[in-house]
Formats: sequence, C-alpha cells, structure tokens
Amino acid sequence: MSLLAAAAICLAVALSACGSKTGPGTGATARSLLKQTFSSSQALNSGVVSAAITLSPNGSSKQNKPLSISFGGPFQSRGKGKTPASKFTGAIKFGGQTGALTFLSTGTAGYVQMSGTSYKLPAATFKQMQSGFSELPGAGGSGSSGQFAKLGINPQNWVSDPQLVGSQEVGGAKTQHVHGAVAIDPLLRDLSKALSKAPNVTAGGTSVPKSISPATQAKIKQEVHNASLDLWTGSSDHTLRRLTVSADLPLKSAQVRQDLGGVSSLKLQLSLNYSDIGKPQTISAPSASKPYTQFQQKFSQIVQGIFASLAGGASGSSTGSSGSSPLGGSGSSGLGGGSSSGGSSALGGG
Repeated sequence: MSLLAAAAICLAVALSACGSKTGPGTGATARSLLKQTFSSSQALNSGVVSAAITLSPNGSSKQNKPLSISFGGPFQSRGKGKTPASKFTGAIKFGGQTGALTFLSTGTAGYVQMSGTSYKLPAATFKQMQSGFSELPGAGGSGSSGQFAKLGINPQNWVSDPQLVGSQEVGGAKTQHVHGAVAIDPLLRDLSKALSKAPNVTAGGTSVPKSISPATQAKIKQEVHNASLDLWTGSSDHTLRRLTVSADLPLKSAQVRQDLGGVSSLKLQLSLNYSDIGKPQTISAPSASKPYTQFQQKFSQIVQGIFASLAGGASGSSTGSSGSSPLGGSGSSGLGGGSSSGGSSALGGG
C-alpha cells in the first residue's frame, strides 16, 4: 500500500477534553453541530490556518522518530475580487531534523523564502501557485463549507455515530467538541476527489497522485484500525476551528516490518486548525529578493540530498558528518536552521 495514500486518509487525533463524557441524546446534537459547521457561510477574511500529517512508528527501538509534514500560516483578505495576502510555511521534520520553505503572497506578487533569503516568483509561476492556494480552506476568504465544496468533499459524511463531548477554548474561541468514529468509505472517496482537483505537485521527479484507486481504497479500508474523528466548532458562529482524525495501521508483512527496522505498526495523524479568525494579519513584501532561477538551482540540489538522506536512514547508514545533512539540523544546509518557508506546485519545476 502506498505510504502517501495511507497518510492521506489518516488524520491526527487530539485528545478529548479531560474528564468530559458523552451522554444520552448528545448524538442528535452532535449531528446538528456537524451540519451547521459544514453548511456555514461564515466568511474567513483573516486569521491563521495550519495543517499537519504525522507518521509515528511503534514497536522498534531503532526506528522510533516520527515523520511530520506541516503547512500553514496567516492570511488576510484584500477586499472583494482581490487575491488575499498570505504567508504559508511548509516544513518536514524527520530524524530530529527540520526543513522548511515559505511562500509569501502580497496579493499582487509572490516570493519563496529559504534559509533567510527571498526569491521573487515569475508572474506565471505566481499565478499558478495562487490558483492552488485558493483551494485551501480559509485562504480565499469564503467560509469553510465553500472551500470544502470546491474540493468536492463533505466532511460531515466522514463521521459515524458522532457524540457531543463538551466545550473547550480552541484558537481563541469557545467551541463545542464532537467525537465520532470515521466512516472510511466516504472519507476515501472524498479524498480521492480532492486529489483530482489539487494543483500538480512535483519534487525530485515524483508527482503527487491525482486519485486513490478503488483497489487501493479497498486495501486501505482493510488495514486501517481504530479510525476516529474529532471536531471543534465555534459555539456562537459554528465555524470550524479544529478537525483531527487518527488511525492505527498494523504492519502485517514480516518483510515490511524487517525492512522498517522492527516497526510493528504506524500511527497516522492529520490535523486542520484555525486561529485568530477575524483578527487582522500583517503580510508585507520582503525588503530584498533574488532571482527565482537561483532558488530553483538550490532547491533541486536539496531535494536530491533529501531523498539520499531518507534512503540512507531506511538502510541504517549514516548521512554524513554533523551539519551536512540535506535537512540541516545545525543550520548549514539549504533547508535547515529553522528558517521560515513554504512550497507549492511550481517548486519542482526546473
């Protein structure tokens, strides 16, 4: 089974509020909250949106560090009919190292930032990236329901037997917390639809698939265990503040367990969060920038190094002396040092 396909369907679980419990009659209330949340037309004109996928291995003393991919940042509407300003950072954490890229849009121009240096995007590349980011919930100024509809998905159908857990403050707002089991079939169908509408993303010659085949969906359904979903919706405005899903993936093949250093199962997690909704966000162009061609050259070299590092980690070999890793734990590499950054479809173009 494709690791990417598996990761795509399992979103990470936030723990339920301590001491809270479901009760009689909360199912009907939970269903009502789900419907109101995913039919809400509440505009998201400004705030901070973030998403993350985490893959955590279990059962091995050798391979015990998670792989995490995150993406998000602030966005600010510039008015009706205008492209919003945004600053989205994409980061990968693996083996104790972190790599990051930032995509910054003023609404009229775009930049990629890496290791403290900004590179201005060509007009055509900026237009392509803006088109892709406009599909992200919250990035275009419309409500979450409209953004999910653009992707052809309805998260309300993902929840089986929802229950109201209680209230909790999330992202600066009072929310109602709904918990339920995941209905795998509609979830996989929706995610396959979302992939078909996502922008083309290529890195190192590898492209993100545009669908999840029926055969792969059937296999995922058989192998995913304990899938659950948690949602936090605004108590007063029924605007989505947090959505998390989690699942366990036992590794049944002895060969796969051996190849992964004794890992017996994987915990797959994904989360979507909103905060500071309605609060103004300041997003400005960098004071100086370099040509985008210089970024392309550096990024191509870094991607090749990342794949070499991952391959070396899987085989147990060393990636080299301290500070020379492609992901840059000590800040000497192109992606390291905790610098802000973000990526998109055009980043893989040569």
